[in-house]
Amino acid sequence: MAFSLSPRRGAALAGAVAAALLLLACDGGGNDTSVEIDPGSGRPPSSPGSVDSGFGVNGVVYDQTVSAIDRTLAIRVLPDGRLLSVVQSGERLLLLRQMVDGRVDTSWGEQGRLDVTQPAQPLRQLGSAAVLPDGRIVLAGANGNGQPQVLRLTAEGRLDSGFGEGGGVSWRVQGQWTAIAQASDGTTALVGRGRDAAAPGRLIGLVARLDVNGVADSRLGLQRVDFGQEVMDPLAAFDSAGRLLVGVNEANGPARLLRFELDGSPDAGFGHAGVLALAGESPESGARISAIVAQDEGRLLLGGGPAGERTGRAWLVRVDGQGRLDTASGWQLFTLNDTHRAYTHLVDALLPQADGRVVALVRRRGGGQGDRVGVVRLGPQGERDGSYAMRQPLLGWERDGLLENEPVRLAIDGQGRLLLAGSDRFRFSNLRLLADGHIDPAWGGDSGVRLGLSTSRNGAWKALALGPDGTVVAGGETRIGSGQGFSRAALARYDQQGRPVLAATPIYVPGTLTQPDSHTSIEALWHFEGELHGVGTLNNRNRPRYIAPQGWSAAWDDRHLTSRSAYWPGTPAAALPLGRQLVLAGSGGDYNGYFQLWRLNEGGTLDNGFGQNGRTAPFAAESARVGYDPSSATAMLRQPDGRLVAVGWIGEKLAIARFEADGRPDPAFGQQGIALFSRNAMRGKGRAVALQGDGKIVVAGEWSDALQSDLLLLRLLPDGRPDAGFGDNGWVRAELGDEGEGLSGVLIQPDGKILVGGYAISTSSGRDMLAARFAADGRLDVDFGSRGSRVLALSPGSDEARVLVSDGSGRFYLAGSTSDERGPLAVVRLWQ
Repeated sequence: MAFSLSPRRGAALAGAVAAALLLLACDGGGNDTSVEIDPGSGRPPSSPGSVDSGFGVNGVVYDQTVSAIDRTLAIRVLPDGRLLSVVQSGERLLLLRQMVDGRVDTSWGEQGRLDVTQPAQPLRQLGSAAVLPDGRIVLAGANGNGQPQVLRLTAEGRLDSGFGEGGGVSWRVQGQWTAIAQASDGTTALVGRGRDAAAPGRLIGLVARLDVNGVADSRLGLQRVDFGQEVMDPLAAFDSAGRLLVGVNEANGPARLLRFELDGSPDAGFGHAGVLALAGESPESGARISAIVAQDEGRLLLGGGPAGERTGRAWLVRVDGQGRLDTASGWQLFTLNDTHRAYTHLVDALLPQADGRVVALVRRRGGGQGDRVGVVRLGPQGERDGSYAMRQPLLGWERDGLLENEPVRLAIDGQGRLLLAGSDRFRFSNLRLLADGHIDPAWGGDSGVRLGLSTSRNGAWKALALGPDGTVVAGGETRIGSGQGFSRAALARYDQQGRPVLAATPIYVPGTLTQPDSHTSIEALWHFEGELHGVGTLNNRNRPRYIAPQGWSAAWDDRHLTSRSAYWPGTPAAALPLGRQLVLAGSGGDYNGYFQLWRLNEGGTLDNGFGQNGRTAPFAAESARVGYDPSSATAMLRQPDGRLVAVGWIGEKLAIARFEADGRPDPAFGQQGIALFSRNAMRGKGRAVALQGDGKIVVAGEWSDALQSDLLLLRLLPDGRPDAGFGDNGWVRAELGDEGEGLSGVLIQPDGKILVGGYAISTSSGRDMLAARFAADGRLDVDFGSRGSRVLALSPGSDEARVLVSDGSGRFYLAGSTSDERGPLAVVRLWQ
């Protein structure tokens, strides 16, 4: 069967329309039928296809997502009780200020945040940050030439002209500062690592001290110290006498603590020639210093854990002014629980209180889980404070929440409340504990405050599920990081008015991302026995993974998400629940992939009673493919007689297949179970399928090549032949955008009309969301929208509907992606 191309007006995109939320529809003759969205009452309009203004903002709900990893570098409670945080978000450096209840202080900066990335003196690598008592900020790292550099900013985020040269100081050596220490007299000590100019392959330690004006201290300007060749980033602190302390950790073996005299020479009265060696729990586990607190009379409180990635317990120890262990105190080894042999425990931070007690934050890693943190409080002699409530992993960060090796920052306010700040699933996050250790619900609720400080312009909703209570659940993916980055599976839930049910949406599915090159996504959602279930994919280094079923509790937050996973050669694109079994459609097999279905048991294992060992066999047409010519099934349905219909593509041909209930191809359909269609040199892709009451099958998708795409709408008879009574011998040709269009969703209304969703491309506004309705014979329904279609230009850039769902009460939803500044994820509700 041959097809001819329809002419299109214009060959290039003329430019973007700046006005958002403009409804644009163009017929084949190019007549402009633009319609502004009416922000009316939300009642059913006189014409179907109108946007339901009672949902979200004029019918649209946008969701912003995280596009960069937020690393909290430093926090400081200001004198008035507000919290100032220094956050690195991707390549930007931000200051965030929060009110005393955790809300963002929108009266400060731009909606509570300041971008203090310094183009004049950029820090290409940021190693450490500190907030001074007066609100000024010190940043240390390396400049674009790979040289150590330190900057000081004013409390307003500007370079402090009274520090160094124009606010910064750099050194003409190769290296980077990794730690900052502030003395009570205003001097700043810097510790890092660099390259030895005499032996370029050799690493050396760097130590410097600056006065309050950024001038190098003549007694300790820049010193080169032998830290060893396998040393991790060193730590820095001052003791009560103003002497510099440097903690040095190796991947294996003991940790070392160095103390320097005021003139920069090693302090011979400390340890052995200025060095204290710590063996840790045992010689086998080694030791790592991760926290240093100076106490009176030169005493020090040290916290750490096993060296490198070894398993073992976290430890606390106190030493006197001469570097000897304080054996009279009760500082001791401790863990979050009794399973320390399977985990690495580390004291992440120590914070002394005015009454002599000490708060310790402990991190646990390993066991195949993400990092967990817990807070304990100890008395003046190291005894456990049994009155302190928070002795278990924090609720907000207990699973897959913290980035590995990213410390949590601690601060305490004037009322004894503890502030904890870190990165929770790539977002800036902080939590406040009351003086007794209980979570303070007045600070952002029980889960604290979570903010994605860098919002993505890439992402899409791919699935919608409507709950019996009218709520809308959306699932899909969001892109994180620069360049191609990686994607993360995301979920959001909205009430009937489009308001987020959760305080922070979207949420990210735990356990679906462990490496920066992973790509995860939610592909399908449905309700079963009162719970929401879903299917997604994880592709980590080309290893596809099936995630699901996933059940969410009634509380429906990210602490109750669960997942079950199984590996097999294939990537699912659609799911069809059959009681407690699940049928998946997608691309299976080799590098090219096959048009394939799988049936899985409740536990995620393949059902050997379906097809060949749980999967359908490749079709003969797939064996004839040459080179990289992939195939995939992308949508499916189950007929009342139990047979399965799937659509997608094989090579460049549109493919529709029907299978018996046991996974065997149905010989009564097409040619041995499959019908293939081609159109000149264009690639055909089936994206959605629906079944009419008379058994006819409606397929929606697109024809595309390197230059354009055309709408694909086809109706087949029950035996797989095109229905000559529909459109032009079974095919519909309709130009709804003057540069092309494509469909990704199709529904059959009770009256037999066909509702479709997808995208339309125009020269004026690019790719826009599309909804259209056709009569039972394939003609456009002129009573819908503007002469049969509604085109929604949500943004000047690219918008596309990926999923179409009806609520059964005269309204339908489009969900997908947008380039609107309010977020890349969009859900629109319209009237049928």
